[in-house]
Amino acid sequence: MEPFSRETKQKIVDACRFMQAERMVLGTWGNISVRTEAGVIITPSRVNYDTMTPDDLVTVDLNGRVIEGNRVPSSETDLHTAIYRRREDIGCVVHNHSLYASVFAAAEMDIPPIVEEQSQIIGGTVRCTPEYIPAGHHIDLANLAAQTLEDKNAVLISHHGAVCCGKDMDEALTVARVLEKTAQLYLFMKQMGVGERIIPDSLVHEERFRFLYKYGKA
Repeated sequence: MEPFSRETKQKIVDACRFMQAERMVLGTWGNISVRTEAGVIITPSRVNYDTMTPDDLVTVDLNGRVIEGNRVPSSETDLHTAIYRRREDIGCVVHNHSLYASVFAAAEMDIPPIVEEQSQIIGGTVRCTPEYIPAGHHIDLANLAAQTLEDKNAVLISHHGAVCCGKDMDEALTVARVLEKTAQLYLFMKQMGVGERIIPDSLVHEERFRFLYKYGKA
């Protein structure tokens, strides 16, 4: 792989436009990063997705220091690098403000496991960070989000949005879509007044294990 892979950068640009088309972001609120051998390639700060090119992306080390690129990296770079430092299994981080996930972030509510896709690809309950951290307190927000994520593939940031992770970009984007669907379903359940219908922990673990080690394999 090239030290600063242009192919990877183009995939990130395409993913940003996909998020925009799926209405997961408004304007430049949201960011994507990919872990590579050379460092973490991340979207720049305040560059519109419609005009962004691979040359706009920035590569940083795991402490957020710029090692390649001419732009300022995302203001939420600390969020991405904090997750990569805690989770060696994660290769891509997607931060977005999708509508239904943001409802639960604004309400400071966790989303329990209610559908099998959530158990399989997210790993169970999507927790919300326990307190609101205002803009500009990037390190505090990053550390709290990374801690709250634990071993799951998604976390909600209180009064902010969602962070979705995966071993690669395809998985991280799938997590984002599954999270948004799950949040919408959970809101509908709340409106129906049916009470909690939650998949038991033992079955969540079974589904997750099956997805990781058996699904699609001979």
